[in-house]
Amino acid sequence: MNLFIGHKVPVGPKLAELITTSPALVDAIQAVAVLHRKQLSCGSGHPPATDALQAYGRSVRCMQIQITSGTYLDDSAALWTTFLLGLFEV
Repeated sequence: MNLFIGHKVPVGPKLAELITTSPALVDAIQAVAVLHRKQLSCGSGHPPATDALQAYGRSVRCMQIQITSGTYLDDSAALWTTFLLGLFEV
C-alpha cells in the first residue's frame, strides 16, 4: 500500500486505467498508504497523518457527490474506492 506514494508501482492495466480516471480512487489509495506508512513509523520525511485525513475527506466527498447524483453505480472504480475507504476507517 505505501508503495503508491512517490514510487512507480507496476499495477495491472485495469487498475491503472481506474487510477487515471478516478480521483476518488487515487485519494482513497493515498489515504490508506499514508496512514499505513505513518503507523509503521518509518521515520521522518514522510507525509503526516493529516495528509491521510485530507485525502480521505476528498475521496468521501467525491463518493457522496456520485451517490446523490445517481452516477455511483456507473463508476467502475466505486467498488475499489468504497473498499479502501472502509479499510481506512478500520
